[in-house]
Amino acid sequence: MLKYPDVQKRVQEEMDSVVGRERLPKLSDKPNLPYTEAVIHETQRFGSIVFIAAPRFTRSEVKFRGYTFPKGTHILSNLYSVTRDPSIFDEPDVFKPERFLDGDGRVKKIPEQIVFGAGKRVCLGEQLARMELFIFYTHLMHRFSFKKPTDAGSLNTQPKLGGVLTPFPYDICAIAR
Repeated sequence: MLKYPDVQKRVQEEMDSVVGRERLPKLSDKPNLPYTEAVIHETQRFGSIVFIAAPRFTRSEVKFRGYTFPKGTHILSNLYSVTRDPSIFDEPDVFKPERFLDGDGRVKKIPEQIVFGAGKRVCLGEQLARMELFIFYTHLMHRFSFKKPTDAGSLNTQPKLGGVLTPFPYDICAIAR
């Protein structure tokens, strides 16, 4: 939200009109906050922290796109490459929450949004994580506006490589709303 203050403002306006200022957002508000949910999806796509899913192996011989994988072949899914694939996500290096909204402004599911893994065995905690992320994000956005300190340089949104993808350090100002 530091890098995209217009997005932050729109999220806060949506929450103020749906939730009001007298109470915090609840999970039951989620269907009425489509732009906010789209921002969460785009943040997960854009700032994915896991680039390779947990290893899997083939239980039998598999033929895929002209290749044959023998039984027992270890398979690694490159989640990062999918969430940055320009054939799936137009302008993948541009932060565009609107890509997760349909023509009527409702949240649309994009099957390639695989930040919790791919296939039948995605992360067991996905549903809990999605609920907690919604509550955590909306509570922060409801109570605070986030800005860069005046003396801060530009924000680097490229991930720092390691066991997981992490952001580079930066300073932040959280201003009570």
